[in-house]
Amino acid sequence: YENFDQRMRELMGDITSEATDRNCFSESGARMVGPDRYW
Repeated sequence: YENFDQRMRELMGDITSEATDRNCFSESGARMVGPDRYW
């Protein structure tokens, strides 16, 4: 799961950066059903 966790952190950061670049706000979260993982 280590690579997957890193990619999810990068994706969430990219979403925030894109919103900020457009003078917007984004609050995102993700959850993996099963192992109850949250980002």
